Amino acid sequence: FFIITFSAFIFCSCSKHQVRHTVQYFISSEGNMNVGFNDVHGQMIYLNNVSSEWKYSFNAPQDGRSVTLVVSSVDGNVVSGAILVDGEEAAISNSHEMSITITTRLP
Repeated sequence: FFIITFSAFIFCSCSKHQVRHTVQYFISSEGNMNVGFNDVHGQMIYLNNVSSEWKYSFNAPQDGRSVTLVVSSVDGNVVSGAILVDGEEAAISNSHEMSITITTRLP
């Protein structure tokens, strides 16, 4: 039993895709927004009519991938967004536009 448990521990701890970074997306606007973002698998996910209270986070493997956040206003208001990696600002946009795209690469 000990050998099986120890072998499983070694196998899991040697995975090249261990979780290494926490990615967080934040958005804000006076109205509703459409949002596109990379998820934990690197796929772009699109959501419509989200409020400024929307945020999303996931644990990412240490693989140097790029993550992108796309925000556009539904009703013509200014939008802003931020990507935090491990609690630190990695990309931010506070433009006076109705649409933004920000991207950062994970370390």
